Amino acid sequence: VTPKCPRWDYDRERFPETAISQFDLVCSKQFWVPLSQSIYMFGDVIGSVLSGILSDKFGRKKIILISTAGYFLSGVAVIFSPTIIIFNILRWCTAVFATSIYTVCFTYCVEIVTGSWTNFVGVIFGVCGALGLMFVPLLSWVFPRWTYLQLSLTLPIIVLFVAPLHIFLFPESPRWLVSQGLVKEAESVMEKIAEENGNAIKIENNNDDKSFDTSNDKCSMTSVSICDLFRTPGICRTTLVLCYTWFCFVSI
Repeated sequence: VTPKCPRWDYDRERFPETAISQFDLVCSKQFWVPLSQSIYMFGDVIGSVLSGILSDKFGRKKIILISTAGYFLSGVAVIFSPTIIIFNILRWCTAVFATSIYTVCFTYCVEIVTGSWTNFVGVIFGVCGALGLMFVPLLSWVFPRWTYLQLSLTLPIIVLFVAPLHIFLFPESPRWLVSQGLVKEAESVMEKIAEENGNAIKIENNNDDKSFDTSNDKCSMTSVSICDLFRTPGICRTTLVLCYTWFCFVSI
């Protein structure tokens, strides 16, 4: 019977320390390598579903800030993982929060503009995401130790917690505010946006407050679910095309 090795020696010439070497993910533990990636991708799925539901209920800004805090905390905590199980739990949390940031930020960006700017902002958002992915290999070369690489990908997001940044430069989505019947708040946001663009305006609402009351029959909000994405042929076709596109994108 071949005795089990008490420890492993790794070639650290190129990489001082990796997750594989730290947790000895070799031989009988090698299954953790693909399983860890699957756990992370499962977190992506959960984040994609929950972020949309929660941002529709509580607002884009709140979910973005909560997801940013969660991403920062889990991203820093993962480098102190004592076991591979704790490592994967924290990585799953990181995936949930990271995907939530991406999806809700994209929704927020296209909601804050109108007309032809919607396509422009959507494209720029995708380009920035691609540039971020292209930047990861450079960071891995600069920080070959996985803990330092993890910190380099996590710490920059703390800039969103600078008080003046998210209070003055990060208003709630006016479209979401209108969808919740908060018309006056939406008008205030639009006036601030117009003022910063050099087009100071004052939105005058000639309608009474009852016309914007969500409890009113004419303006009552019906409950929606994921089934509504497949209710009509046009929406169903668009949903399937987008699902297929994202499947191909993630599979690359």
